[in-house]
Amino acid sequence: MRSETRLKLISICSVIVLFCSAYALAGTWTTIDKPGAYETSIEGIDGNNLVGYYTDASDANHKQHGFLYNGTTWTNLDMPGAILTQICGIDGSNLVGNYETANYKVHGFLYNGGTWTTIDYPGARYSYLQGIDGNNLVGGYFDAQMNLHGSLYNGGWTTLDKPGLICGIDGNNLVGYNQPHGFLYNGETWTTIDYPGASRTYLFGISGSNLVGLYEDANNKQHGFLYNGETWTTIDKPGATGTVVNGIDGNNLVGSYFDANRPHGFIYNITAHPGDLNGDCKVDFEDFAIFADQWLVEKLSADVAPDGGDGIVNFVDWAVFAYGWESDMNELANFVSQWLKSGAYSADIAPVGSGDGIVNMLDFAVFAGNWLECNLVPENACWE
Repeated sequence: MRSETRLKLISICSVIVLFCSAYALAGTWTTIDKPGAYETSIEGIDGNNLVGYYTDASDANHKQHGFLYNGTTWTNLDMPGAILTQICGIDGSNLVGNYETANYKVHGFLYNGGTWTTIDYPGARYSYLQGIDGNNLVGGYFDAQMNLHGSLYNGGWTTLDKPGLICGIDGNNLVGYNQPHGFLYNGETWTTIDYPGASRTYLFGISGSNLVGLYEDANNKQHGFLYNGETWTTIDKPGATGTVVNGIDGNNLVGSYFDANRPHGFIYNITAHPGDLNGDCKVDFEDFAIFADQWLVEKLSADVAPDGGDGIVNFVDWAVFAYGWESDMNELANFVSQWLKSGAYSADIAPVGSGDGIVNMLDFAVFAGNWLECNLVPENACWE
């Protein structure tokens, strides 16, 4: 569980759009404990790869070690010479986190699978790196007067003051917290994000429109949550005394929970029905209308943003194209030929998980197989 008493090395690490009601989301809980560990905390996820930290059950000092877990193999990752290591974020082969030295100073780091690089804000007393998206690393630092500032590093430093700590990043959107409030920052506007009725809210992760973190209730019990910009959903491990959601990648949420004995890591996979095209957790005539509108429409190769496309080639896609363009005129001509054209996106659901670039009878078979399915608990909540 996240503790505010560990100021030297605080555990502050920390797409489908879901527009469901306040009912619980159906899903599957999987406990992830490193063998031989007392405490396991999953801090970040990218595809099948999980990162975080653990404490050895045989170590009375509960020294924290970083790890990478790919679903089969556990890889221990400790910054050379450090007395504590936490891995907080992952993007491909690049990992970020924090380590502590024997003089109790905390540093941020980037690890690319072969090289450890210390990344400290100039002049800071303590530096933290919490999240990564491409070349952008986010976190925070304490200045000489022990004031906390958010930070963005992409070869140069930018201080981002709500004030507070930046914990997660997805594109231009950053999330974090300034006790007792969570926040979202889109590069221009700071938006306070608080769970209704909570005494404190912390935002740790973001994937598209979905935000995750924890909130504390009036009894100071900690609960995980998922927030999609409209609806708050509490994510609590059944039987746990407290739950924290640290990261999100698509329908997979990761974090830690406490039982009567010790902390455990987890993955929570939200059940998703391929035919739920509008993300309201049920497959009905509203989804059928979307499906019919995209019938026999092909996916446009230039429709890449946001998060794989939105059905039209426009300036959102141009921003992505222009950033990666290497003066290939054929690529430019292809992009221009698709400008402002509409194509398939959400209804291309077959094969499940990938699509094949066109909405046809294969997609209809998957859609029909999920007709009137519900992703809420209890299931009849979809039809109330």
